[in-house]
Amino acid sequence: MNKETYLKELRKNLKVLDSKERDEVIAFYEEYFDDAGVENEAKVIEEFGTPKELSKKILVDVVNRRFNESEGEEEVEDKKAKNSSIRGIWVVLAALLALPLSPILLALVIVLAAIAFAIVVTIIAVILSGALVVGVGVITFGLGLTLLLSKFGAAITVIGCGLICYGVGAFLVIGFAKLLSLFCYAVSRGFAALVHKNN
Repeated sequence: MNKETYLKELRKNLKVLDSKERDEVIAFYEEYFDDAGVENEAKVIEEFGTPKELSKKILVDVVNRRFNESEGEEEVEDKKAKNSSIRGIWVVLAALLALPLSPILLALVIVLAAIAFAIVVTIIAVILSGALVVGVGVITFGLGLTLLLSKFGAAITVIGCGLICYGVGAFLVIGFAKLLSLFCYAVSRGFAALVHKNN
């Protein structure tokens, strides 16, 4: 195996990382190969192990770095946390699978991941239900407007019901979307702490 094949295989094994981070890692190892020289490629490959072994080590290091960087942060930007929390969960899970875990700890991680998945699915179901309630509220409000000229009392009641549905639905969508973001962030931090502790 030569440098190009090794780095190509390493890049493939690091697909869970975002492209910027993956490019930085590959650039670092490419520079390491270049510094060692063509005559020492085999020695460098032997030092690193297989691309799969190196990628596992890199994933654990990424989780440790993220854990240490965010350990001192008190406040997280909402948009940044929302966008990075789901990707963070994938990176942390990949790192957990890369660790040599005991069967009991692995079973615990699987159970916790299943519980987290069930909670995420439930929150998403509530968000979708809220969106449906918003739709019902809009339709009911429109129906109330059509009744306004013919049956004023009924129209006001229907418009009020439509506004209530819209408000409850909007609360469910916005509130549970925020809850999903916070939950994903907390799960990724929890798993990152587990990886950090076991490393």
